[in-house]
Amino acid sequence: MAHLLFVCSGNICRSPAAQLALRQRLGESDLTVASAGLYARVGDPVDSPMAKLLALRDIDTEGFEGRALDRPTLSSTDLVLVMTTKHRKAVVQMEPAAVQRTFLLREFTRILETARPDELVEAEASHSKRLAAALTYVQLHRSPPRRPADDEIPDPYRHSMHRYRRALDMITASVDELAKVLVRDEVGAQRT
Repeated sequence: MAHLLFVCSGNICRSPAAQLALRQRLGESDLTVASAGLYARVGDPVDSPMAKLLALRDIDTEGFEGRALDRPTLSSTDLVLVMTTKHRKAVVQMEPAAVQRTFLLREFTRILETARPDELVEAEASHSKRLAAALTYVQLHRSPPRRPADDEIPDPYRHSMHRYRRALDMITASVDELAKVLVRDEVGAQRT
């Protein structure tokens, strides 16, 4: 069983949105999807504006509680997807061994979009095997964007609803790209 972890600052907006959206798309899975925050609001639910936007997309936030990122969690995680370069730096400082498996969410899916179906894994593979193949591909093809900020998802916390919508749109676009690789019966059918 593989473990995927989304990380943001407070674990009440961006990382739970990514976690809950991907869980919805996966359905039953051998892949564990979780989230945590560097400065977590431990025990808090998803921030109300984000929860409302998620509900409009039929993504249930009931029962979610913010949790703090810790070293044991990082040590046992196969892939860490963060929202900003500052988050990546903090993750790697906390657990230096995570450097090769920590990416910005948008960076990871931007690189993954360049994969041909035959560079990934067969359609019958489990979610965990597909994630491992995607990680290997992205590690081999990692390249910086022209502007690093292009891969970041800005924090909407305590800002306008427009900023929440923009952040959620960026998150779900990336989650959808990841789900194309992890979920489809035929990976190639979705990547033509």
